[in-house]
Amino acid sequence: MTPAERDAQILSLERQVKYLAGRKHALLPYARIHLDEMISAAWLGAIRAVDSFDEAQGHKLSTYASWKIASAMADYLRDLDPLTRNHRIAVTRGAAAPVFTLSAETHGDEPGPLRRIPDDRAACAQHALDARITLEAIEARARLQPRSLNIVRRWAEGNLMREIGAEFGLAESRVSQICTRAIEQLRTAA
Repeated sequence: MTPAERDAQILSLERQVKYLAGRKHALLPYARIHLDEMISAAWLGAIRAVDSFDEAQGHKLSTYASWKIASAMADYLRDLDPLTRNHRIAVTRGAAAPVFTLSAETHGDEPGPLRRIPDDRAACAQHALDARITLEAIEARARLQPRSLNIVRRWAEGNLMREIGAEFGLAESRVSQICTRAIEQLRTAA
């Protein structure tokens, strides 16, 4: 297959990519994932489908691509989930304690209060308002250094850990350690 034919086959899946990404995005219970991100993940699945498609198997490209696209989107969402698969299953079954997610609102240039939201994938907005924790409370309870507090604040605002690491000159894994330690300290202090 020539590169032009490959590109044509990938582009022939555009409608399917957008449909499947939109459908998956509509089913997500949290709004942190944007539709564009789901479409990008779906495009990766479409590319993999075209690259590994074998006509001799007797299937249509669109049928095979739907599996690859769904798989790529699931992989993307799985990579974003802070829990391991086994922990997520245990939380769903009630056998493990739920994890809490931090989210921040901004008011102009000033960061707003952090909100601690139960990660049960169906929490209503009222729970978030009832469980509000200010940055001052985090600083007092978690006893974070100013730099670590800024890192946690940037992470709570929705920035990617690799972006935060680049900004502060740290590895992504170190940013993850700082955020994890802050959450653990909050849990023990609460």
